[in-house]
Amino acid sequence: MTFGQQFKQYREERGITINQASIGICAPSTLSRFENGQSHLAAVTLIALIDRLQLDWESFFAPAQSAAVIVPVCFLPALQKALAAGSALALEQLSGAIAAAPEWSVKNRQAALWLIQFHLMRWFPQWQSADAALVNTCFDYFMNTASHGQMDLFLGAALARVATPEQVTSLAHAVQKIQPSASSRAAFNQLLTAIALVDFERRQPKQAAHMVALIQFPLWHDAVWALVSQVLQTVVRAQTGAPAATQEVVRAMQLFARLASPDVVRTFGREPAITRWLIPQQQNDNSLLRMQQNPDKLAD
Repeated sequence: MTFGQQFKQYREERGITINQASIGICAPSTLSRFENGQSHLAAVTLIALIDRLQLDWESFFAPAQSAAVIVPVCFLPALQKALAAGSALALEQLSGAIAAAPEWSVKNRQAALWLIQFHLMRWFPQWQSADAALVNTCFDYFMNTASHGQMDLFLGAALARVATPEQVTSLAHAVQKIQPSASSRAAFNQLLTAIALVDFERRQPKQAAHMVALIQFPLWHDAVWALVSQVLQTVVRAQTGAPAATQEVVRAMQLFARLASPDVVRTFGREPAITRWLIPQQQNDNSLLRMQQNPDKLAD
């Protein structure tokens, strides 16, 4: 894939037209020829276009990874990075990398591919349209699985974001019966968090609070989940009208941004249930805007 094709992919993912991307930088026809591989751009022009789309330079100029393979142990970090980058292209490349790796079991490969499709449905509907049949198939799979492994739980978290309200309610009941192992605790917590975020979007803070109460963080290396729990608890209070709750959400997210990994912060910080409490504060607190744009450089 050429730089022009890659730029076009990122531009279309963001719903930006050629005219919107090029205005004040170059002629639309110049950008069109670049995207179609018919010409090159001056470095200063390309840099301005990358800034216009708010792209990460390192990610944009990194060598193409479409021919790589992703073994199971590397899947979740790769998925988190693709989601943090906000790139449908990265997710599609990840699907290809999974298919090319022989180390995957049939069951886990299918779960991982479904998981990616659900993220595409949610974040990039122009690339992956809603597929009710696929959602129903995956829902039946999850509900009929006797023992949920780590990949099943991560799949459940992605499923919750595209499922029907009735299916989410069923997932909430099912998750309460799951006894996660130490190795699957993070996946279990992610499923609880996903359901809680859906409950917030449906203005059901009491149901969300029940999910948040089940989040587990018994060990020191589970500290990030203690922070997630704290943030979600403040959102519960905000949705139930507690005094000064908005400021509590802001403070909790600032602490989260300082201690969690940048990729996790970028992904979590885009959640509508979280951002709706941050946006009113951004004009008075520039650190919140920096947190969402570049959380690894958040000022102390």
